[in-house]
Amino acid sequence: MANVGWLVVVSLLINELKFLALKWDYALPFLINQAGSVLYHYVLSSTELSLAVPVANWLTLLVTLITGHILGERINDNRNYIGIFLVVCGICMCVWDRSK
Repeated sequence: MANVGWLVVVSLLINELKFLALKWDYALPFLINQAGSVLYHYVLSSTELSLAVPVANWLTLLVTLITGHILGERINDNRNYIGIFLVVCGICMCVWDRSK
């Protein structure tokens, strides 16, 4: 009797995963987000630590913004744009300092 319950749970899980994988409006942002995670770990492993952390955190912000935009989220507040601009300026300063 316990095996039947386990099979039902596994069957439901497989059906749910198939359903989500076939919905492009779910699968595309998920894949972009996962690609961002891979890029994040690559940057952390291949760059000097004092530069890797700000760049990797900026990439996390960028991938999150892109994924949110695909899902339909909009930035309505000018303070968000100012914050994004300041983060990009800080990253540029870090890269510029390291390139000297």
